[in-house]
Amino acid sequence: MVGVLPVIGFKGPDPLGVGVMSGSIAERVDEMLVRHRTNDRLAALALAEAILEESPDHGLASTCWRECARSLKPLFDSVPLVRGLRTDLDPFARHLLARVDGRKTVAAILPARPERAAFLRALHELLRLGLI
Repeated sequence: MVGVLPVIGFKGPDPLGVGVMSGSIAERVDEMLVRHRTNDRLAALALAEAILEESPDHGLASTCWRECARSLKPLFDSVPLVRGLRTDLDPFARHLLARVDGRKTVAAILPARPERAAFLRALHELLRLGLI
């Protein structure tokens, strides 16, 4: 287990807004592919997760999910540390920050489906803002 959260670069478009996560499947697939192509693997994973919640047999989302999850394994195996707080965070981001205790890995603080996509989006935002 890694003791410090590895630096994950956010090379794709920022941020990953709530509106993108709730768009049509076609819109989410387009955004997922953009994020994947620009190496924003966490955003691509969150979008794939959102697509799979609605369409569990979606082949492209399944493939993207597997590839991104594999490349993000170091992130999910790391133990995050809170590096800052903000009052304007959404409830999912606040919930994740509350679960960071210096012992649990990222994977351990993320909930299972059906809300996992929203928490992955929140994790993306917390990392983008440098709060964890």
